[in-house]
Amino acid sequence: MIIFGGIIGFIFFLYELESPSMGQILFRVNSDGIKEFSFGSLVNMITAPLKYINFWTDINLWSINWIITTFVGCFLL
Repeated sequence: MIIFGGIIGFIFFLYELESPSMGQILFRVNSDGIKEFSFGSLVNMITAPLKYINFWTDINLWSINWIITTFVGCFLL
């Protein structure tokens, strides 16, 4: 059950990255006007909590901190 909760938490993190309020980080429009998946943006967002302390201290950024959302998902279900 803990693993399922962690997966749900990580999915919530991915949803938040793609939400209109975040500016659609995962799928970007390329120079041809076609929406495509941006793997580099995903890697940047996954490594950001390990680099920047703001992802831990600013409550507004907790929803895009995959470590927090996964941890909370593990223990909510």
